[in-house]
Amino acid sequence: IKKIILFTSPASVEAVNKIFDEIKIKCSKNSKTKIVFNLVLLLINNFLKTKKIRFAAIGESTAEKIINLSSRYFEKNSLKISDIYYIKRNATGKEWVNSFSSKITNFDVMLVEGAGNNDNLFKNLRKYTIRLERFIPYKKYFITSIDFERKINFFSKFTDNNVGGCNFSSKKFFILISASNFIKPFFLFLKKEGIPINLFTVVAHHTQIIDKVKEIDSDINCKKILSLNTDVIAKELNNLI
Repeated sequence: IKKIILFTSPASVEAVNKIFDEIKIKCSKNSKTKIVFNLVLLLINNFLKTKKIRFAAIGESTAEKIINLSSRYFEKNSLKISDIYYIKRNATGKEWVNSFSSKITNFDVMLVEGAGNNDNLFKNLRKYTIRLERFIPYKKYFITSIDFERKINFFSKFTDNNVGGCNFSSKKFFILISASNFIKPFFLFLKKEGIPINLFTVVAHHTQIIDKVKEIDSDINCKKILSLNTDVIAKELNNLI
């Protein structure tokens, strides 16, 4: 049996890596568990070499995260970026299925994602794969830190677009939203603080996120970027400033 493990985001890769780390710590206290864990890693390494296991990622930043973290548990050079099925541009679940549907017909697929994701990707995958499993290793939370609230309140001073004789534009303030389920709590927070939502330009890597923002207010400035890769984000924001 061949298996594809599809990660939907860098956070999903980090969550699985954290589980491996926790198991490793427990293994250090139990020799029998350590033997079993090492055997599992040996099997995975063998499966990677024989292509019986393939890693997949929705976008490039997720694929890079797999490579960066794989060296901690897999043999050096056993996994290369070219071995991963991923989308370079317009990285969405729909595009991934369209691009790799012919490759997954002879594979079992394990979908690794955060709690709260919609079922569209799962339903699309089920049309093509032999067997489909879903693994949800983490939940997404919208948490406002003291530092975050301080910065938001600082931005609120610019709501009149004129501070100290200087004119400011919402096009110079950016909020990066990485998941659609952060949209509602974030805008509820702005409303609670009395901060106009048109103060910022919303930046997102998915059309779905921008569409949901526009549902709240069609006049909100939005900018779609190619991916959550930090170099891509920096380059695109520099072009906007």
